[in-house]
Amino acid sequence: MKRGTILFSIIGFVLLIQLFRINKTSPAIIPAQDFATLVNMPVDKLAILKAACYDCHSNESIFPWYADLAPLSWRVSDHIKNARSHLNFSEWGTYSARRQQHRLEDIQDAFSNNWMPLWDYKLAHKASRLSAQQRTEMAGWFKTLE
Repeated sequence: MKRGTILFSIIGFVLLIQLFRINKTSPAIIPAQDFATLVNMPVDKLAILKAACYDCHSNESIFPWYADLAPLSWRVSDHIKNARSHLNFSEWGTYSARRQQHRLEDIQDAFSNNWMPLWDYKLAHKASRLSAQQRTEMAGWFKTLE
């Protein structure tokens, strides 16, 4: 194949995949069910939680400009779907006490072990890059809720 044909094919493919759009609508936000409403969280901790977690783990997702570009948009959509299915702060009030307890343990582990946010999210969102001290403080604060 000639270089021109290969380049044309690649450009055509990139343009074609732009037709496959992601759904960027979020479920309704019911403040009475939201973690931030139900738990008396210090303002500084809430700011960290919102910056590092809420984009994927709530119904308050803010889609960045690259969420309009396939295949990046597919990755963003997949992150949000998976994150919400595991933990959705917007639906905290609908969780059973047992599920809330398990999620609190998961959150502590995620902060303690630097599992979250995912590396590619941190790459694009500077505010989500938490220091070791911030992660320790967040894990400790969540432990107080047990």
